[in-house]
Amino acid sequence: MEGYLKKWINPILQWKERYFILHQDCLIYSEKQGLDKKGTIHLKIADIISVPENPCKIVINSGTKQIEVIAPDVDQKVKWFKALKDAQIRAQREFDEMSIDQLQEITANSKNLDPKLKRMLLDSNQEKIEKLLIESFEAGARFEEILSELLPKLTNNPGISKLLDSLQNEAHNIKSNLKDCLLTIETERKRLFRASQVIANELEGNFNEERFNRNPKLYRKDTEEEKFYEINDDNTEFQSIIEDDYFYKEQESALILAEFSNQQQTTKATDSGQTQLLSYLNKSCQIKYRLLTQNPTYKAIDISDQPTRLTLPIQQDPNEKINMWSVFREAIGKDLSKFAVPVYFNEPMSMLQKLAEQMEYSDLLDSANATDDQGLALCYCMAFGISDLAGTINRVKKPFNPLLGETFEYIDDKKGYTFIAEQVSHHPPISACFVESKNYVFHGDSNIRSQFWGRSFEINPVSYLYIKLNRLKHDIVFKKCTSSVKNIMVGSMYIDHFGQMEFKNYTTGVYGQLNLKEKSAWSNSGQFEVEGWVKNKDGKSLYSLKGKWNEDLKCTNLETNQVITVWKRLPLPTNSDRYYHYTQHSFQLNHLTKEMLKKIPPTDSRLRPDQRALEFGLLSIAADEKLRLEQKQRIRRKENEAAGQHHQTVFFEEKINSLTGDKEYKYKGGYWEAREQGNWSNLGLLDIY
Repeated sequence: MEGYLKKWINPILQWKERYFILHQDCLIYSEKQGLDKKGTIHLKIADIISVPENPCKIVINSGTKQIEVIAPDVDQKVKWFKALKDAQIRAQREFDEMSIDQLQEITANSKNLDPKLKRMLLDSNQEKIEKLLIESFEAGARFEEILSELLPKLTNNPGISKLLDSLQNEAHNIKSNLKDCLLTIETERKRLFRASQVIANELEGNFNEERFNRNPKLYRKDTEEEKFYEINDDNTEFQSIIEDDYFYKEQESALILAEFSNQQQTTKATDSGQTQLLSYLNKSCQIKYRLLTQNPTYKAIDISDQPTRLTLPIQQDPNEKINMWSVFREAIGKDLSKFAVPVYFNEPMSMLQKLAEQMEYSDLLDSANATDDQGLALCYCMAFGISDLAGTINRVKKPFNPLLGETFEYIDDKKGYTFIAEQVSHHPPISACFVESKNYVFHGDSNIRSQFWGRSFEINPVSYLYIKLNRLKHDIVFKKCTSSVKNIMVGSMYIDHFGQMEFKNYTTGVYGQLNLKEKSAWSNSGQFEVEGWVKNKDGKSLYSLKGKWNEDLKCTNLETNQVITVWKRLPLPTNSDRYYHYTQHSFQLNHLTKEMLKKIPPTDSRLRPDQRALEFGLLSIAADEKLRLEQKQRIRRKENEAAGQHHQTVFFEEKINSLTGDKEYKYKGGYWEAREQGNWSNLGLLDIY
């Protein structure tokens, strides 16, 4: 079968006609009929997807390449789709009937395969796997032998300490060997997958190409429209993961399938062919959101009229497995703030919104402002300082790095506070926020140092956070603890928070400390545990604190022995594991309503197209938009550098804090006034979306 189809090229060239020929299980295409071949995609192990949103569209993903085509009409699409599927089934049947010996013989005798590829296919890790398993079994036997000696001697015996040390060493050896074995097996699994791909391509390498001109250009690896670029500039490292075919196949293809097979993504159009959202934007916000009306995300979604929500638009698979190591292995020892990750490693929330998660338990600051007990007031502030950690459990996906100039507002009428945040720096990435209530003011920024160590990556705070209790006129300062995502290579990933958090009331001199224990590498010992104390300016102990950052925090008055539960974790929403493990507060942060569209500025995080597309499960659109926005920001930065200009923040300014002497980003006002007037045009907001 052959004929013209429209093929997606890139965001600039978009859809262009290409001539396609289906030969056996290879789909070959050229710019025009009879011209040089532009590319080939093998169908044997490809995902061939019919797209519900577009009845003429087909997506083909082979694991190393993806193409999207549109047929002239529905009948042609049906014929092409059937022909592609039939060709794939025939090839798979032929391939499945071959023995391992036949596959190895084909690989060994191939004249076209690169020698390195041959070695990769024919070399085996079997001996190493067997050796590691034997060592693991031997270590296990030694472990049991030592344990059998230890158990009868657990009564007062001076030799018990030595036996316990031996026990610990052998347990470490067992875990280390088993981990190496698992990693080697995983490598072998990837090698076999690549082998099947290359062999499959070799089997179909004898098809007739006489219709094409045989010249060097015909066999070039990349074309101008299909190159995978690695971007490196002075400030940004954009790492390619295209070399890991297994990872790309397993993750990208599965996600694309989920995206296009989910009927919930289909939106209802109005009589004019537009979604209700686009009709609303065109009618009510023509100037303010004129660019969004042409964006593919907003052409594909609708938004709610409900002021709050109990779920996200699309559920996630709670058993989803993500091979983080395949991406992060190139980042060992580097600053992760400069490392771009694929969009499916993100959660649909920006770092600006992540700062607003701190306010889920804002009532703790109300309680601190209401008490006349200086020690208890600090206890409430200390509980506030760790309360947001409970919302990070199982949250191993990364929030979006905000674009420079991006903003976010959040208003909680019930709790009586307003929140405003702005991305004030790109390198290093810093988000500044300011929260105001009749009872308190809270402000700070997200300046951190992050480092990836192979098995984990750590986040260490740089900036202080500031609380002002209005009635008491207390100024309290603290820093967050260290956070770490662990088990990147093997095992179940989890987040741990540990280290010391120091709090100081600069008005009264009362100060305190929380110690968060780090989870043991070999057990759950110490996990979530928090202990602390509060002293007055003379060093007299006032309160002790104890609890778990995933449950609650209690303080004990050391004079009266009264125990007060200063913080208790709220229950998670139903099916939270299907919605990125969000809390009820987190659900609201990216919630967008038509009423909000009338008031928020065009730089608000809720309007970010890639983030919104991800929330609706539109992964292909999200990936394209993420790349477009990052490139747009990169171009703007280079233009500013060429002109000798620097980014000017809009709502925050860099100052030296009078209490700590450290640099801070101080809110300078103007946001809520502009919002009240409904006029953002004179503030110098950037066109970032």
